[in-house]
Amino acid sequence: VSEIINTREMECQVLSGWESGEAISDTIYKAVDTPCEEVLGGMSAFYPDKVQELFPNDPYLFKIKARSYAGVPCFDATSRVIGHISVADNRPIINKDRTMSILKLFAARAGAELERKRDEKIIKNMAYHDALTGLPNRVLLHDRMDIALAHAKRNKKMMGVLYIDFDGFKPINDTLGHAVGDIVLQKIAKRFLGALRREDTVARLGGDEFVVILNDLLSPIDSGRLAQKLLDVAREPIDINGEKISITLSIGISLFPKDGEGTASLLKFADEALYQAKNKGRNRFQYSSPSLADQPA
Repeated sequence: VSEIINTREMECQVLSGWESGEAISDTIYKAVDTPCEEVLGGMSAFYPDKVQELFPNDPYLFKIKARSYAGVPCFDATSRVIGHISVADNRPIINKDRTMSILKLFAARAGAELERKRDEKIIKNMAYHDALTGLPNRVLLHDRMDIALAHAKRNKKMMGVLYIDFDGFKPINDTLGHAVGDIVLQKIAKRFLGALRREDTVARLGGDEFVVILNDLLSPIDSGRLAQKLLDVAREPIDINGEKISITLSIGISLFPKDGEGTASLLKFADEALYQAKNKGRNRFQYSSPSLADQPA
């Protein structure tokens, strides 16, 4: 049984299957130029023999030396194709009616299970991610911080927390409307993701407040360099319907273990440093520890 994970790219993921008597799962493949492409278009496919000759670019058929293939789509409650179930064999398939009847029976059950699984994934995503930006929300942030702290303590590594607030964001909502403000938040969130390392986490707490977790820092100055990078990418004007909008940030930085060893204390000190940055003129970052304050990035 395979689930569609990227309709545009015709990409699927095997959720459950067998090959040479062994169970397989979590295999991702593209259905282009394969008999699966027909099935994902909503049609049943049946090739009782010489299927490799018809689909010479299908690596899986070549791998198993397949001669035959049969597949049917899995539908959700709205009759939308959400996956497929198929069989391929290195021998011809003789009984078409029996084969397709069995596949359709299993496809009906698999479709219902795929839809239930997808609904669970959507509900879970809503519970842990911000609806506007798709970033982790406050709940997932705390989970990620707990994991990051455990990793830092176990490996004796330095970890940083950046508390971010937009400078003068309210006038954008007041003068240009909340719809424009939402677009600004989405675009800046995307810039954050592009500027940070893969191992870092950026979360939206709500409004124009964001928090970044920086893992495996080599020195306190590294957190300042990354904070400056965020200041720089946010400052680039945003064009919305011909309107050029410029945003600046204020960022407070706390560090583990220097500023605390728990989630609450690190967030508290980063938040306090944020307000110091605002009081010093905004459009800047500020370390929580006085000995690190105002060091260049």
